[in-house]
Amino acid sequence: MTFWRFQEPSLKHLHDMTHLCLGIDPDGALAADEQRRKDKPAILKNFKEEVMDFVREAAYLSGSGQFSNQKLDQALTIARQAMDQAREDLQWSER
Repeated sequence: MTFWRFQEPSLKHLHDMTHLCLGIDPDGALAADEQRRKDKPAILKNFKEEVMDFVREAAYLSGSGQFSNQKLDQALTIARQAMDQAREDLQWSER
């Protein structure tokens, strides 16, 4: 028999030992991760609703005057810049 035969196939004990060495409750870390994964769809759904509300308001508030399309395009340019910046921030935080 070898040493590795006595090891758990899931290696969960390594996860537990690592967290305990760092002073983190292993079960709490897993529960927190699970909760974050459950919360993400709700956060994204709320954002989608906000974006749709913005689109409706932008269409209404831009009006129908002579320069309404220019006014709308300027507002959407600002919104696109903000979304691009947010995308860059998300990509940077993953690295």
